[in-house]
Amino acid sequence: DDLVKFYARQGARVLCLAYKDVPGTEKLPREEAESGLTFCGLIVTSCPLKKDTKRKIQELIESHHKVVIITGDNQHTAAYIGGELNIINAKDLVYLQKGNNAIDVVKAETGEVILSHTNPNEIKTAIASKSVCINGECISFIETLKWSDKEQQDIIGAVSIFGRVSPSQKEFILGTFNSMNEVTLMCGDGTNDVGSLKRAHIGIALINKEETEEEKKANRMRFRRALAEDISSIGDACIAAPFTYKYESIKSVGHILRQGRCALITTLQMYKILAINGLMLAYSLSVLYQLGLKSGDFQSAIFGVPIAIYFFLISRAEPLQKLQPYTPPTSIFALSQISSVLVQFAIHFTGILFLTNLSLQYTDPSNMAKPDDKFKPSLMNTVLFLYLSFVDASNFVINYQGEPFMESIWKNKILMRALCVHMAVVMVAALDLSEDLRYFLELFPLPPAFPKYYLLGAMVIDFVLCYTLRTLIQWKLYGKKEVTQTKQT
Repeated sequence: DDLVKFYARQGARVLCLAYKDVPGTEKLPREEAESGLTFCGLIVTSCPLKKDTKRKIQELIESHHKVVIITGDNQHTAAYIGGELNIINAKDLVYLQKGNNAIDVVKAETGEVILSHTNPNEIKTAIASKSVCINGECISFIETLKWSDKEQQDIIGAVSIFGRVSPSQKEFILGTFNSMNEVTLMCGDGTNDVGSLKRAHIGIALINKEETEEEKKANRMRFRRALAEDISSIGDACIAAPFTYKYESIKSVGHILRQGRCALITTLQMYKILAINGLMLAYSLSVLYQLGLKSGDFQSAIFGVPIAIYFFLISRAEPLQKLQPYTPPTSIFALSQISSVLVQFAIHFTGILFLTNLSLQYTDPSNMAKPDDKFKPSLMNTVLFLYLSFVDASNFVINYQGEPFMESIWKNKILMRALCVHMAVVMVAALDLSEDLRYFLELFPLPPAFPKYYLLGAMVIDFVLCYTLRTLIQWKLYGKKEVTQTKQT
């Protein structure tokens, strides 16, 4: 045992060889076949880490993900690898082992038993602020104790290294993390990982093999059969996991997290833009409609089509190359999202009221259009059409998330250039600098006495206020070092 521990603590895999003379060819029960064996020796194999493993694990740790090792290998081997990857601090490492009807807390460096108890609160206190390693035998013993779910979560949640665990125990560990409202990701490469890959929120099967066409066809047939049966009976990690990576490297973990965050943020910012535009449109079609405000069919099309294209261009956003230590909002109903939408709408609403009252001062009441009249350009129509068109474009600039989850809008060059041209055209029209542009957009000639710079100022002030608000929210959420950790297994 001491020799096995010695090599295991150096990160080696140790296999024990033994034999037994069995007369005849009769099959024996496993318990009988594995008893009375004669020891032959040990096979010690080195299993060095892959080149990029340490770098990828460090990136996950630096981005405030908790990384744990769950393996069927010897706990000492797993602990050594955990130390090499900076998952644990070897100097503070303690083992949780099954003792004499109790759980022993053993100091790794000296082998000293610092506590032997079954009270979860005592054990929790003993392992506080330490790196913890547990084996499958101890987990089985814990399951027999009459602990509450919360007490089990406190102990399992404090462990960083799970060694010599069975496939069912892997499922139990993932289930425990899930019950703690943590988001779990599991990497596995074999049949023993099928259950845990299914239990994790995100499962990644690692396959160090390029498939031939015949193998691909066979796998498709096997997958079809799995749909009609219990998938776990197939015993294939690539079927159980929603993601399959055909190499043994774990770099796919960071790729999935970056792409997932980028997709989530892209969706949320689309909802924000739609919500703000929808609120302004609702006001325009209700209250302002009673004042005769209408938009021509060509006006709706000339800026409506570009807005649809901008939504498409948002999907071109690329994730950052490095994971950042921040947790993105998971719902459009998050406080930061709702408050941002409402305050931005309040700013836009204030601008609409100001320009409406300003237009009424330079409009003859007898010439005001009625709600059911045919569209005819008017001062109010022109002023508010230009303002709302500018706001529609500026909403994309203001609500484009950018860092820390995706590249900034300046990297999305096509979208940024299109938005700049859009806003520039609107501002030129607001200054009434081009008669051809006014005719093309079906605008009303602005009276000489009308203060054009008020209209231009309202656009600029609206943009500055909304952008400042967005910057403050960004700083509040992502300008601090203390962030919520996400479990990563």
